[in-house]
Formats: sequence, structure tokens, C-alpha cells
Amino acid sequence: MKKIFLSLIVLLVCAFSAHALTLSNSYVLSDGVSSFYDTGASAYTLIDTDGTDDTAIATLFFEMAGLETTNTFGLYTYSIVDDKIVLGSTLQIFEGADTDGESSKVTFDFENGTITSYYGTIDLIGNYFGFYLGSNGNVWYSQEELNTDGYDHFLSYDTSDVLKGELSTVNVVLAIEDLPNGGDEDFRDMVVGISDIAPVPEPATLVLLGSGLVGLAFLKRRKS
Repeated sequence: MKKIFLSLIVLLVCAFSAHALTLSNSYVLSDGVSSFYDTGASAYTLIDTDGTDDTAIATLFFEMAGLETTNTFGLYTYSIVDDKIVLGSTLQIFEGADTDGESSKVTFDFENGTITSYYGTIDLIGNYFGFYLGSNGNVWYSQEELNTDGYDHFLSYDTSDVLKGELSTVNVVLAIEDLPNGGDEDFRDMVVGISDIAPVPEPATLVLLGSGLVGLAFLKRRKS
């Protein structure tokens, strides 16, 4: 069995720096060369590039929020029961008060079925996970079905094809809204880039895919 190491380096960047990465009011992410649009993805899996261990880097590009010094960011596990998402455990990766360049490593150990970070260890449930933002007593999840206010607090951008610039090292960029009930809907409260992950189908898609495979098998048997 294998261990996959997810090394997360957090880089806090002041909103008034010369950072080229921007998020417009229409939710278009730009690195100054290309534009990216929300894909709607909300759950993810690791990309194993070498068959044994894998290293990913997470970069906190910028925060533009009044709660930035207290907000926390992490991942969570989940399972699907009766076509519904059931939350597993949450694992903190960093806190808003972290200083520029501070790093954190998360280890996915499939042999022992655990995920470990500086903040502790949780059980690994399958290969899929989501991300969360803890803010002012609330926890917002990338899968909006888990959010108590029923709002989507995460935008997800596919940057896996970028070959140059600051986005060339990340596969997915997450832009997050930290206030309840939609807040100010600017999604600039935390913008994080993560490499070596890929989106996974939504539960409904998985159900439809499963139904389609069953249907194809039935038709194949009928034809035979």
C-alpha cells in the first residue's frame, strides 16, 4: 500500500501587492494572461503522478476579508449514504493568523486509513474529500448541501492546463465567501490554489452514471 504526502505551503499575499491574480465582480479569475470560470466542482481526489508518493502545494493567494485573521481552512472527508452526502471528519490545514510562507504537511496514509496534519489525524473515508472554511463560528463546505444556510460558499477553477506563471503550479483554485446567506458574494475572502488534485463527479452524477452502466449491461444481456 502507499502513502501519499500532501505538502501544503501557505503564502499570504497582501491585497495591495503587485500580485497579478485577480477575481472580478463577475467571478472571472485572471492571471493577467488567461481567464478562468467557475466549473461548479465541489469535491476532489488526489492525483498520483508517480505511483508511490505524491507532493502537492497549496498557496493562499490572497484574503480580502474582515475575518481573515480568524478564518481557518482545511479539508473534510465524506461518504454517500442513500444518495446523500454524509460528513465525515474535518482536518485543519492552516489558520488565518499564519504568517507569510508558513507551511503545513498533510499525509494521506492509505495503508492505515488516516489523514494527518500538524493539527491532528482523522480517518480516511474513500479517496474523495472536500474543503471547508471555518469563519466566525460557522463552517462552510465546498459541497453546498452540507451548508446550514443552503448557499454555495466556494467557486472552483480548473487551472490544470496553465504552463507558465503563478497558476502553473496549481490544478485547482478555490475562491471562498466567508459570510452567511450569500454575504457580499465577492468570493475574495480567501483564494487558495492547490496542485495535484482533480475534481470528482457530484453524487447525482455518480448515481446517474451507475444507472447508465446498469442499463447498458441490461441491454447487452438482452442483445445476447
